[in-house]
Amino acid sequence: LFLSSGLSAYVNSILSAINLGSKPHVVVYGTVAYGLTSIPFAFLFVNVLEIGIIGLLFSLLISYCVSIVIQFYYSYDKLKNNFNSKT
Repeated sequence: LFLSSGLSAYVNSILSAINLGSKPHVVVYGTVAYGLTSIPFAFLFVNVLEIGIIGLLFSLLISYCVSIVIQFYYSYDKLKNNFNSKT
């Protein structure tokens, strides 16, 4: 669970960097979506379901996934083209 949360943060930062070059406002969309989903899910998992630290990790994972989906949607045009690897 901790590894998948770290991997989600890594993918989120990569998509943020890709979007920052072409559509900088999308990074803000992803950050707002992350913030708006992390607080309710943390409250749900920690206070209502009483899961504790594992619940916090679940809320982070869900929040990163929401941010990744939003940023992937806007960066799909950049990602579908082949990357030029010639140097």
